[in-house]
Amino acid sequence: MEMAQTMWDKVGIFREEKPMQEAIEKIKELKERYKNLAPGDSGKLFNTALINYLELGYLLDLAEVIAHNRRNEKRNPEGPTQEGITLKGTTKTS
Repeated sequence: MEMAQTMWDKVGIFREEKPMQEAIEKIKELKERYKNLAPGDSGKLFNTALINYLELGYLLDLAEVIAHNRRNEKRNPEGPTQEGITLKGTTKTS
């Protein structure tokens, strides 16, 4: 939950350097906490606790990559575009 809220608040649509750096630091903190976790054995046939544990680790890695990428990308001042068409669906006239 902390990771999701951090990504939503600090690495969302409106990106600024300081909040994105705070997100990266928070994700590093969460990854350190993750190292101290141990998956519980929730079943003999299907160990869903182990699956959830592994997925959390993968999500933390992915969140860190996304946060670093967003911080380092060069933003187009006109916003994201795709070959002359803005996301609003209007054609560029320049």
